[in-house]
Amino acid sequence: MANSTSAAGNNGVAGSYDATVARTVTGAYSTSNLSVSGTHAVRQSVVQTAAGVASDVYSETQNHRFAYPVVEADAPAITRT
Repeated sequence: MANSTSAAGNNGVAGSYDATVARTVTGAYSTSNLSVSGTHAVRQSVVQTAAGVASDVYSETQNHRFAYPVVEADAPAITRT
């Protein structure tokens, strides 16, 4: 797992928000080379169009909570730098 969640109470959470830490985003989801620094959860908004064209739309979420700890926070999993 490139961006695993950590235990927080009875479930998991993706990395916490820190405005003083700069994040770097390079590449694109559609070419499978998106790379994000830090631990925010990055989720692809649209996997494909009906025509099969991949989308570069994604959302970045701080303190994203999950039902279980130690799961992959990114969907789909991406490279972490």
